[in-house]
Amino acid sequence: MSNEKDQITVNRAKIDSITVYEVNEYELEVIERGSPSSNYLNIALVLLSTFVAFLANLLLTPVNGNTFTVFVIITVVSAVTGIILLYIWHRTNKDSSSIFTKIRARKSVEKIREIALDSEVVANEQESVVPTKP
Repeated sequence: MSNEKDQITVNRAKIDSITVYEVNEYELEVIERGSPSSNYLNIALVLLSTFVAFLANLLLTPVNGNTFTVFVIITVVSAVTGIILLYIWHRTNKDSSSIFTKIRARKSVEKIREIALDSEVVANEQESVVPTKP
């Protein structure tokens, strides 16, 4: 009786094919680290939001004295730093995505080699079938 309760039914959905990509050590390290570009983007968005908020405050509210100076400094620094980080994110995002493109391209190269080998086999078979004239 206890054996029947311990048994479970396993349903398995079969996969038609699996694609395996070979990755070298450097590529594996880059994938493990993840992309630092997402941090650049997050910080850039925070700084640009700060820029917009302080700019709106400067334009819509009468601010005088030291407060005006502090608001202008925060507005300028957040805008410049946000734009720089946005540019860095744009550059580094291309670099990390190029590694994945390079890995996926290997499949295409292998496919081309297979097609070339298949066409050579077919050409060789056709040459052997063609009768030669005496």
